[in-house]
Amino acid sequence: MEYPINYDSPAELREFLESANLSMKKRFGQNFLVNKGGREKIISFLRFSADDSVWEIGPGLGAMTWHLLEGGADVRAFEIDHGFIGQLKEFYGEIPNFSLTEGDFLKNFKKMRDDASASPDYILGNLPYVSGSVMIAEIVRSAIKPSGMVFTLQKEVGHRMAAEPGGKEYSGFSLVCQSKYDVFLRGELKPGSFYPRPAVQSVIVEMRPHNRFEPEDANIYYDLIDDLFLSRRKKISNNLVSGKLASKIGKQAASEALKSSGIDGGRRAETLSVADVELLSRTFAEFAK
Repeated sequence: MEYPINYDSPAELREFLESANLSMKKRFGQNFLVNKGGREKIISFLRFSADDSVWEIGPGLGAMTWHLLEGGADVRAFEIDHGFIGQLKEFYGEIPNFSLTEGDFLKNFKKMRDDASASPDYILGNLPYVSGSVMIAEIVRSAIKPSGMVFTLQKEVGHRMAAEPGGKEYSGFSLVCQSKYDVFLRGELKPGSFYPRPAVQSVIVEMRPHNRFEPEDANIYYDLIDDLFLSRRKKISNNLVSGKLASKIGKQAASEALKSSGIDGGRRAETLSVADVELLSRTFAEFAK
């Protein structure tokens, strides 16, 4: 299958955009990956097989889409840009194993987030630098659980996803990502790998599901993460009596739940591992009954 356009040439992409009366929209964080080697590397990390179902978030003009279809994947692309939607239909609309969902990914995702049967085998995306972390958090917190996900993200976001307890990059977002997935940093992509050239460094992130634990109550688990990180400088004992869970079960019950867990209330949130938070969530779930 030949490229419908030359995805490897910034000059030719620019000419194509001008001839099609299309423009790159900054609010959507659009940057095309023009490095073929980079695209092939991303595809290799996804490790899909022919006939596997793959969601692609933000395909743009379809450079990564081409690689997925070339590998025999059943592709469902999510695209918000009306101009790019028209081109994707022209390029790939006649291919049986390609489908296109139009509009904002998060709005579309809300309709299926609680339906585990809707889960694809894999998810791929060159995500916007502004909203990429929100998209990933929503996927992780949902019932959707693919066998693997590979994203291209702002370097700082990727490092937060993979951060270990105790470091400055470790955050509630780290705990959310690692609650269900092992996170691997698979290499950086220089700004010159993209058109237009972004002002930030990018990194490839691979996520693979683990089954080390399953929260007894997912809502409590993720509310707990939010509460623990209300203030990084405060002890978790202070944060937990000021958060959402305390407002539901009472401050006294929140304090007793912390004590019952055996975790030192004098610690700060960034020192807690995923296992620590899972233990806390089980204890809070008991007190919430």
